[in-house]
Amino acid sequence: MTSSASEKPKTASGIAVSAEPLREADRDRALEFLARRPVHTVIMAGWIRAHGVVHPQHRGTFYRTLDRRGSISGIAMIGRHTCFEVASSAALKAFALRARKTSDVKMVFGEAARMAEFWRHYGPKNKSFGDGSEVLLFENRDPPPASEAASDIRPADLTELDQIVTAHAQMTLEETGTDPLKTEPDGFRSRCARRIEERHVWVRVCDGELVFKTDIVSETPQAIYIEGLWINPKHRGRKIGRACIQGFCRRVLTGSNAVCGFVAVENVAARSLYSRSGFEVQQKYSRFYA
Repeated sequence: MTSSASEKPKTASGIAVSAEPLREADRDRALEFLARRPVHTVIMAGWIRAHGVVHPQHRGTFYRTLDRRGSISGIAMIGRHTCFEVASSAALKAFALRARKTSDVKMVFGEAARMAEFWRHYGPKNKSFGDGSEVLLFENRDPPPASEAASDIRPADLTELDQIVTAHAQMTLEETGTDPLKTEPDGFRSRCARRIEERHVWVRVCDGELVFKTDIVSETPQAIYIEGLWINPKHRGRKIGRACIQGFCRRVLTGSNAVCGFVAVENVAARSLYSRSGFEVQQKYSRFYA
């Protein structure tokens, strides 16, 4: 389905807005735009910082919109993973229309308050997308007292790869029902190793046994986004998870940045853990899969 000229979104001044591929030359302007809300945009900004505007690891193509002054009014990743940051309804409409013309959109993710508007422009989501799920964006800016934080949290090393692969696979199986060690063992192990080499996997190891791990998935000077938080089942329910998360935050928080992560609304245990570890809810997001 394509959009006609009459469908093109316009600013309040009547100027047509279109989503155009982001260029490498736009990198600094794009990062400046995303830095206005650094916790909300850490994923896209971190990808651009780490890999540039165009890279095979990106799960889509970056696009931008401009306002009537020629300033960036929106940045989006559109493709297998689709997400966006906009400063106007015209920018959101432009991204929705662009996504509608993109054949490989598999996931759409955005602030819950914006998604109804996105789908109105994209078209009936029930043709290919499910009902979606809600997740909460948690944020922590304050390093906890030393007395409450585990002091031995550190970046993992490759000697711990086997334990980390097993833990991450177990977590993935629990959350999705799919065991990556059966579906893509080599690729999964390679990705885990690459994150360790990048010092993006943080762990607590006691007497040679992995007790806790979390992964830094995206990072900017203003925010650190984590996923893959795992606590050894033998140690759950003993307040170790809280101490480990606080230990991680104490290591990485500088006073000018934040640690953030998403938690499914229905995951009461994880929400409680984040709250007890000093995190606060910033926003509700919705996630849809084709």
